[in-house]
Amino acid sequence: MGALIQGVHVIHDAGVQVMRYFNTQFWTDKALSGEVQHLQSKCYFNPGVMLVNLDAWRHNKIENKIEHWMNIQHNVMRIYELGSLPPMLLALAGDVEPIPNSWNKHDLGGPCREFNVEAANIMHWSGDGKPWRRLGQKYECEFDREWEKYDVKI
Repeated sequence: MGALIQGVHVIHDAGVQVMRYFNTQFWTDKALSGEVQHLQSKCYFNPGVMLVNLDAWRHNKIENKIEHWMNIQHNVMRIYELGSLPPMLLALAGDVEPIPNSWNKHDLGGPCREFNVEAANIMHWSGDGKPWRRLGQKYECEFDREWEKYDVKI
Protein backbone atom coordinates (compact mmCIF):
# COMPACT_ATOMS: atom_id res chain seq x y z
CA MET A 1 0.00 0.00 0.00
CA GLY A 2 1.29 3.41 -0.97
CA ALA A 3 2.17 6.31 1.28
CA LEU A 4 -0.82 8.61 1.65
CA ILE A 5 -1.17 12.07 3.03
CA GLN A 6 -4.32 11.01 4.86
CA GLY A 7 -3.28 7.39 5.45
CA VAL A 8 -6.65 5.87 4.55
CA HIS A 9 -7.37 2.87 2.33
CA VAL A 10 -11.01 2.28 1.39
CA ILE A 11 -13.35 0.29 -0.81
CA HIS A 12 -14.73 2.44 -3.63
CA ASP A 13 -18.21 1.97 -5.01
CA ALA A 14 -17.86 2.74 -8.70
CA GLY A 15 -21.61 3.00 -9.13
CA VAL A 16 -22.20 5.94 -6.77
CA GLN A 17 -20.76 9.42 -7.20
CA VAL A 18 -19.93 11.61 -4.19
CA MET A 19 -22.05 14.48 -5.51
CA ARG A 20 -25.18 12.44 -4.81
CA TYR A 21 -24.60 12.80 -1.08
CA PHE A 22 -24.78 16.60 -1.08
CA ASN A 23 -27.50 19.03 -2.05
CA THR A 24 -27.27 21.39 -5.04
CA GLN A 25 -26.98 24.42 -2.79
CA PHE A 26 -23.72 23.06 -1.37
CA TRP A 27 -22.13 22.51 -4.80
CA THR A 28 -23.19 25.94 -6.07
CA ASP A 29 -21.89 27.77 -2.98
CA LYS A 30 -18.21 28.06 -3.94
CA ALA A 31 -17.34 29.56 -0.55
CA LEU A 32 -18.33 26.25 1.05
CA SER A 33 -17.53 23.69 -1.61
CA GLY A 34 -14.64 25.37 -3.41
CA GLU A 35 -11.90 23.18 -1.94
CA VAL A 36 -13.81 19.96 -2.62
CA GLN A 37 -15.36 20.69 -6.05
CA HIS A 38 -13.13 17.98 -7.55
CA LEU A 39 -15.04 15.39 -5.51
CA GLN A 40 -18.26 15.73 -7.55
CA SER A 41 -17.09 13.21 -10.13
CA LYS A 42 -15.37 10.86 -7.67
CA CYS A 43 -16.94 7.64 -6.47
CA TYR A 44 -17.94 7.37 -2.86
CA PHE A 45 -16.36 4.82 -0.54
CA ASN A 46 -17.98 2.48 1.91
CA PRO A 47 -16.62 3.17 5.41
CA GLY A 48 -17.72 -0.26 6.64
CA VAL A 49 -14.14 -1.45 6.19
CA MET A 50 -11.25 1.01 6.15
CA LEU A 51 -7.56 0.69 6.82
CA VAL A 52 -6.37 3.79 8.64
CA ASN A 53 -2.85 4.90 9.50
CA LEU A 54 -3.72 6.48 12.85
CA ASP A 55 -0.51 8.51 13.03
CA ALA A 56 -1.33 10.10 9.65
CA TRP A 57 -5.00 10.54 10.68
CA ARG A 58 -3.93 12.43 13.82
CA HIS A 59 -1.16 14.37 12.06
CA ASN A 60 -3.59 15.58 9.38
CA LYS A 61 -6.26 16.36 12.01
CA ILE A 62 -8.92 14.41 10.14
CA GLU A 63 -11.17 14.41 13.20
CA ASN A 64 -11.13 18.24 13.21
CA LYS A 65 -11.93 18.30 9.49
CA ILE A 66 -14.89 15.96 9.99
CA GLU A 67 -16.13 18.13 12.86
CA HIS A 68 -15.74 21.25 10.67
CA TRP A 69 -18.15 19.82 8.08
CA MET A 70 -20.54 18.61 10.79
CA ASN A 71 -20.55 22.13 12.26
CA ILE A 72 -21.47 23.60 8.86
CA GLN A 73 -24.27 21.04 8.53
CA HIS A 74 -25.70 21.84 11.97
CA ASN A 75 -25.00 25.57 12.34
CA VAL A 76 -24.60 27.15 8.90
CA MET A 77 -26.67 25.30 6.32
CA ARG A 78 -27.85 21.82 5.52
CA ILE A 79 -25.40 20.47 2.94
CA TYR A 80 -26.24 16.76 3.01
CA GLU A 81 -29.16 14.48 3.84
CA LEU A 82 -27.67 11.03 4.45
CA GLY A 83 -26.10 9.91 7.73
CA SER A 84 -22.52 10.23 8.90
CA LEU A 85 -20.58 9.47 5.71
CA PRO A 86 -20.71 12.91 3.99
CA PRO A 87 -18.46 14.75 6.48
CA MET A 88 -15.87 11.99 6.15
CA LEU A 89 -16.02 12.17 2.35
CA LEU A 90 -15.32 15.89 2.55
CA ALA A 91 -12.65 15.65 5.26
CA LEU A 92 -10.63 13.11 3.29
CA ALA A 93 -11.24 15.07 0.07
CA GLY A 94 -10.60 12.09 -2.18
CA ASP A 95 -7.14 11.45 -0.74
CA VAL A 96 -7.69 7.74 -0.22
CA GLU A 97 -6.32 4.59 -1.76
CA PRO A 98 -8.47 1.66 -2.86
CA ILE A 99 -8.48 -1.81 -1.37
CA PRO A 100 -10.13 -4.76 -3.14
CA ASN A 101 -13.94 -4.90 -3.02
CA SER A 102 -13.75 -8.46 -1.67
CA TRP A 103 -12.85 -6.96 1.72
CA ASN A 104 -16.38 -5.64 2.15
CA LYS A 105 -19.10 -7.33 0.13
CA HIS A 106 -21.51 -4.63 1.28
CA ASP A 107 -24.65 -4.76 -0.83
CA LEU A 108 -26.15 -7.95 0.59
CA GLY A 109 -29.06 -6.26 2.35
CA GLY A 110 -30.97 -5.56 -0.83
CA PRO A 111 -32.74 -7.85 -3.25
CA CYS A 112 -31.41 -11.40 -3.49
CA ARG A 113 -28.79 -11.90 -6.17
CA GLU A 114 -26.14 -14.44 -6.91
CA PHE A 115 -22.54 -13.89 -5.92
CA ASN A 116 -19.53 -16.00 -5.07
CA VAL A 117 -19.48 -16.37 -1.28
CA GLU A 118 -15.96 -17.83 -1.44
CA ALA A 119 -14.63 -14.60 -3.02
CA ALA A 120 -15.85 -12.41 -0.14
CA ASN A 121 -13.56 -11.73 2.82
CA ILE A 122 -16.25 -9.84 4.74
CA MET A 123 -19.97 -10.06 4.08
CA HIS A 124 -21.86 -6.87 5.04
CA TRP A 125 -25.65 -6.88 5.03
CA SER A 126 -26.27 -3.18 4.55
CA GLY A 127 -29.82 -1.97 4.00
CA ASP A 128 -33.03 -3.52 5.28
CA GLY A 129 -32.47 -7.13 4.19
CA LYS A 130 -30.75 -8.49 7.28
CA PRO A 131 -30.37 -12.28 7.37
CA TRP A 132 -31.66 -12.49 10.94
CA ARG A 133 -34.92 -11.03 9.61
CA ARG A 134 -35.04 -13.09 6.41
CA LEU A 135 -34.04 -16.57 7.62
CA GLY A 136 -37.03 -18.86 7.51
CA GLN A 137 -39.05 -16.36 5.47
CA LYS A 138 -40.22 -16.86 1.91
CA TYR A 139 -37.83 -14.08 0.76
CA GLU A 140 -34.69 -15.62 2.29
CA CYS A 141 -31.58 -15.31 0.10
CA GLU A 142 -29.30 -18.27 -0.47
CA PHE A 143 -26.29 -16.54 1.06
CA ASP A 144 -28.19 -15.57 4.27
CA ARG A 145 -27.36 -19.06 5.57
CA GLU A 146 -23.67 -18.04 5.58
CA TRP A 147 -24.47 -15.61 8.38
CA GLU A 148 -26.31 -18.24 10.42
CA LYS A 149 -23.04 -20.09 11.15
CA TYR A 150 -21.84 -17.10 13.20
CA ASP A 151 -25.09 -16.24 14.96
CA VAL A 152 -24.87 -16.22 18.74
CA LYS A 153 -28.05 -17.86 19.91
CA ILE A 154 -29.18 -16.42 23.23
